[in-house]
Amino acid sequence: MKSFKIISEGTAALMDEPRQVCKSVDIRNKVENFKKLENCTVIEGYLQILLIDNGQAQDYDGLSFPELVEITDYFLLYRAFGLNSVGKLFPNLSVIRGNELFHNYAFVIFEMYHLQEIGLSKLTDILRGSVRIEKNPGLCYVETIDWDLIAKEGKGGHFIKANKKAAECPNTCPENDQCPESQDKSHRLCWNSQHCQKVKTAKWLSHCSGGNKSEEFHVCRVKELFLKATS
Repeated sequence: MKSFKIISEGTAALMDEPRQVCKSVDIRNKVENFKKLENCTVIEGYLQILLIDNGQAQDYDGLSFPELVEITDYFLLYRAFGLNSVGKLFPNLSVIRGNELFHNYAFVIFEMYHLQEIGLSKLTDILRGSVRIEKNPGLCYVETIDWDLIAKEGKGGHFIKANKKAAECPNTCPENDQCPESQDKSHRLCWNSQHCQKVKTAKWLSHCSGGNKSEEFHVCRVKELFLKATS
């Protein structure tokens, strides 16, 4: 597949790298298997990260896939030991389509014992399915996200339980009241102390042509998605 150049603030290192549409990715057993994600910008299928029993926090140091902006099915995290932030791995992930779901869920975080934050600050759209975030004893910044704004079609079906108690979390949003308010005006919405939750105000339309099966369309779509995520 062709490559293209992206130049935007914070993404200079991503110039001239090949971009590609990948099939479903299953990462398990060891951190080294994250290499399967190299250069993936769109995953046409699911992404599963699970059963990394011997993972240590330092194993994830410097590990990041800023190219990935879209998953067409579901995203599952389960018992990936040592991982403390999803956002550091995928700083530009913006869309989970939910074409195929995992037991009615498009985004699942279950028994991630070392996870401290989700941190997916560019995630604005889960187009189908609900969210399940359960039994993550160190996970904060769960209550400061309005999942109904992200996963509108899954409203009423989200299952968020048995994570770190909000009273034991900092849950401190960026200062100066720059983050949007929750619907009940009780708190601000943010992913962590550095990033507010983005609230989409308009529908984004693709301008790619050539038919969705053509290479021309895929190259255009990958470029478009990446520009959107890094703008």
